Amino acid sequence: MIREEFSQRLVGLRSDSAARRLADGLFAHPVMDARLAEEVTGGTNVHRHIDALVRTGILVGRQDDKSRGMIWRSPDILRALDDHAARVPRRGR
Repeated sequence: MIREEFSQRLVGLRSDSAARRLADGLFAHPVMDARLAEEVTGGTNVHRHIDALVRTGILVGRQDDKSRGMIWRSPDILRALDDHAARVPRRGR
């Protein structure tokens, strides 16, 4: 469901674009910095692709207090993970 929503938001981008690879990478890494984005896309100059995802609402950025760099998160994926965690019963300790 989220993957289809992302695909609709990225209409107009080539199917092999780095921005689409970055969006797919969010399912494994819903929070990332530029270094991780470079690893996911296999390239450099990732800020252009990050910006494309920010413009569509797939990513939201903020300053990281610890490293003083930017980090980006996918609210849609994180919300789905939180919803799933709320439904799964916890095991006894």
